[in-house]
Amino acid sequence: MAAIASTKRNLDVGRDAGPLRIGVIGSVNRDSIASVDGSVRRSLGGVLYTALALAHLGGDRVEAQLVSRVGADVVDEIDYWIGRCPPLRSEGLLTQESPNYHCQIQYRADGGKTEILSGSLEPLNPDELRPLISRLDGILVNFITGFELDLETMLALRRETRGTVLIDIHSLVLGRADSGERFWRRPDNWQDWISLADVVQMNEDEAAVLGDLDGSEADELSEFALSTLRLGPKGAVVTRGQKGGVAAWRDAEAGSTEVFEFSAPDPHLAVDSTGCGDVFLAAMGLATLGGERFPQAVAIAARAAAANSRLRGIEQLEALPHVFHSEIERKVT
Repeated sequence: MAAIASTKRNLDVGRDAGPLRIGVIGSVNRDSIASVDGSVRRSLGGVLYTALALAHLGGDRVEAQLVSRVGADVVDEIDYWIGRCPPLRSEGLLTQESPNYHCQIQYRADGGKTEILSGSLEPLNPDELRPLISRLDGILVNFITGFELDLETMLALRRETRGTVLIDIHSLVLGRADSGERFWRRPDNWQDWISLADVVQMNEDEAAVLGDLDGSEADELSEFALSTLRLGPKGAVVTRGQKGGVAAWRDAEAGSTEVFEFSAPDPHLAVDSTGCGDVFLAAMGLATLGGERFPQAVAIAARAAAANSRLRGIEQLEALPHVFHSEIERKVT
């Protein structure tokens, strides 16, 4: 792993001026989300949330490249959303002549959910990724399905990119039964995946699975976040929804390792949590690659996720920058 570690960048160093070139790798899902009241919302989701949020928040400061294998049945709809967001580019879309991933989520009255994933797309391979990643300043890998690419491809990506790599663990901790139902499971090679990230993100449930934790108290999650830094990342974040989250990072300037908690701004104003983790990743990546120190990047990401929670679905993401900046102005005044 020494060659990999040598390619990683500090998280508190600025960069030259010019648009940030950021790749976003993951699956674009067709989502059907059934609420407790029986209502069903259908739309595209998955990594499209991250890519659109990145492009909307970055504006002319960013060139966002969506990299995803998609089914032929969703290409026109994806093109529609990309067409509405000029900073987002589509050269990395690879079409397969088969149905796209379809994620059906049923929420329960106890707050839990059942998730069923149908569809099967070929994982991305190094030959496909190589021409797309060579010019990138950074890459956001969001494991929406967990089947986007295998470990060997991720290793090749890590070796060949000069940019910072942020990974959202997401569905790497989910298996899939023959019925399509997802279930929690800890991959045997989970430490290898984490070792390939400059920054790793996960939520408290995912951290509990990976760390074999009894609960999800802040102290326990903080210890786990800190432990992941020994695997290679320079920053680790565990989000906790309306409770905020915890993070750990290596402060290169101080020569120390720090752990801190962060809050979720005004959680009582939230109307929809869909995509908040995806938006968190986008904002944290944008801030980190823009030269913000890690604690500030995490705070920015928390505000962006909070802004997303004020919106309903991908259809309202265009308003994300306005809501985000309104949130900041309200805090200042």
